[in-house]
Amino acid sequence: MVLRGNTIINYEDPNQPHRGALQGIGCFDGTFVDWVVENNVVITDHWHGITLGGARGCLVINNTVLDRNEQRPGPPWICIDRHKNGTAPVDCVVRNNLATDFRNAPEVL
Repeated sequence: MVLRGNTIINYEDPNQPHRGALQGIGCFDGTFVDWVVENNVVITDHWHGITLGGARGCLVINNTVLDRNEQRPGPPWICIDRHKNGTAPVDCVVRNNLATDFRNAPEVL
């Protein structure tokens, strides 16, 4: 799977009625194998800017993840974490990203 060159913006008008907290790229029920997530821009007001839970051989490179405001939930992060069953991520790389927070498992380079 390749997710490349996407722009995800929660909202442009802060007075937009009925807006909700938008997650960016949120993949929670892996296993995600050999994914490439690169050159994306995510501007949101949720914790999950880019999250892969249960990843093997995944690359998260050259992404920008920004917080839309200073309220909760947030700030958005880039996160490669354990599978929900506790299995650690394997051979994953997070490199050359700009983000308000990073929450990667210790096994991630």
